[in-house]
This record gives sequence, structure tokens and C-alpha cells, in this order.
Amino acid sequence: MQKQRIGSTITIVFIAIFGIVMIAFLYLFIDIFFIPYISSKNSRSVNIEYGDVIIIKNNEGYYNVIGISEEEKNKKTIIIPSDYNKIPINEMENFYQKGIYESEKLEIIYLSCPLKFEGTKCFNGCPNLKKIICLSKDEPVYNYYDKLEIITYKQALSDLYRYEQNEIKRISIYYFTQLDEVKIVRNSSELAGNIQYLDSLSDELYYLDFYDGTTINDMPWTPVKEGYTFIGWYKERECINKWDFDNDKASKVEFKESGVYNTDNTPIYAYTYDITRIYAKWERN
Repeated sequence: MQKQRIGSTITIVFIAIFGIVMIAFLYLFIDIFFIPYISSKNSRSVNIEYGDVIIIKNNEGYYNVIGISEEEKNKKTIIIPSDYNKIPINEMENFYQKGIYESEKLEIIYLSCPLKFEGTKCFNGCPNLKKIICLSKDEPVYNYYDKLEIITYKQALSDLYRYEQNEIKRISIYYFTQLDEVKIVRNSSELAGNIQYLDSLSDELYYLDFYDGTTINDMPWTPVKEGYTFIGWYKERECINKWDFDNDKASKVEFKESGVYNTDNTPIYAYTYDITRIYAKWERN
């Protein structure tokens, strides 16, 4: 009888321990897998209109751009910010939902920082889009696009395109360079911005653009500097000669021999052009 009681007690203890262990495992499973999954689903279900674009939080805790705000689709230019509530915006998702990236009027997109592009067909619904400009001096980062290759930031952006009437229309993306002269070998999509708008006091980059030997039609926004009043745009850091937007022209792009040769001694041709730097003049308040 006593042995039976001891056996029953051991069985009860074993069952209790087994139950506690199973509850612990279940708790860990919920904590590690289920709750993060639900949280990610919930976080991704909330679209946020922020400035010119619609963003959504991704599973890594950052934000992705998923479309253009409805009110901003009538704009010729939009700006994609670098962060939301100090959390980086780091990717542009390639959604095929009709209307989310569509705009008949959009011509220029400014990137406040380098972005990953999930796919290259984001802008099929923007027939008048001419160029994308990255307003950043950051080093190139790795980006993904729809061939599932990993290529450099500069290359990834230069390969963005749209289908138009069964033809591929490439969108030029312009980036910052420290060089005074640019030589690009591959194609005209891989062009640095040949116009740089800089702060005369700090060399901070305000704005990039690209014009091939013509006057500049799109005036940059007016910069702001605490304690100073903006006077205008000038041709040199010393701010002596004012830039004349009606008459002064950007550098002309030339396609000529680069001085580099193929293995069979045939010349490699390059797009060559000078960087035009325009400086903001300030007056202390």
C-alpha cells in the first residue's frame, strides 16, 4: 500500500514537472515566434502618409516606401525623406497594386539618402518621370533589384526602368561626386549630377541636378541657415559673381575616347563633363 502511494506521488510529481516544462516551452514559442509574427503583421498593416510618400514599417524595424501620397500625385517633384521619427527609411518596395505609384505629373524624385530598390518597375505608372536625384554624400551601399543580384548603389539606380509601348525606357539617376571631371564608360544612365548647389561657408550639399549644356529651368528651393539670411546663388565659393539662371548654362556632356583601350586596342568611349558648382551666399543677421 505504501509502495502504491509512493508510486502515485512520483507519477503526480512527474506529470507536474512535465506540465511545467511544456508550459515553459509553449511560453518560449509564443514569445519567440508567435508574438513577433503578429507584431510584424500588425505593424505592416498600418500605412503612414509622411510628406510626399506612403511608408510602412518592415520586419526589421525600419520603414519602406510603398507609394506616393494621394495629395502629392499632382506635384512635379517629390522628396523621399531619410527617416520617420528618427527611424531610417531604407527601401522602396516594388508593389504592383494599381495606382500606388501612379502620377501623370511627376517629373523629378529627390532621395534624401540612398535607398534599396526592391524592384526596378516601381515607376511604370509615372510616364513623365525624367530623373531621380540622390541628395547625399554617403558612400554607395548595396541594393537589390528584380534580377535578384547584389550590385553597387550607383549601378542599381542606373538600371531603373519603365516599360513604355513594349520598349524599355530607362530613368536616369544622378548622384554626388567629389571629382571635378566625370568620365563614365557604360551608358548615359550612369551620370553624376553635373550641377551641385553648395553652402559657401561649409560646402554642405543642398541640391543636385543635371542639364546637358542648357540653362537651368528648375530653381532649387531656398536654403535655410540659422542666424543667416540667404542672399542668392553664386558661381564661386567667395560669392562674387551671381549665377544667372536665364543665361548661364551647365556643362556640355561629350561622348569621346576615354584614353583607355580594350584588349584588342580599340578605344573605350566615355561620357565626359565638368561639374558646375553653385554656392549659396549668406548675410549674418
